[in-house]
Amino acid sequence: MVVDLTPNISRGEQRRLQRLGQAGPTVSLSFVDRFALLQMLPVEGSVMTIRILRDLKDELGFSEEEVKKSKLKEVPGGVQWDAGMVAKMHKDVPMGEKARDIIRESLEGLEKQKKLKLEFLDLYERFVEGGD
Repeated sequence: MVVDLTPNISRGEQRRLQRLGQAGPTVSLSFVDRFALLQMLPVEGSVMTIRILRDLKDELGFSEEEVKKSKLKEVPGGVQWDAGMVAKMHKDVPMGEKARDIIRESLEGLEKQKKLKLEFLDLYERFVEGGD
């Protein structure tokens, strides 16, 4: 007999958590890492890839509290934040194998096209070279 231990979570939420690997490993990401990942993740793919990306982007996104705390704001030509405050902000993001593969493939693609930016270098070293 299977007992549902999450009666207060909708089936859709249960599927979302499974796709992200909620029951499995999490990855601790800095505010800057999350921002960089949101900038470089693909916008196209298979149905499964897009579902995983949607869920991953939801997890990587910033709450109102984080926006306020970091003083994140849009300025002409980009965004700005309080670097001192942001340095203290980390989040454990649930991330299954497929989500990691998507990140790894995106970073490898940027490197192969010689379009890897400095702000992605830490992520490249972590997800591609480090095998995270």
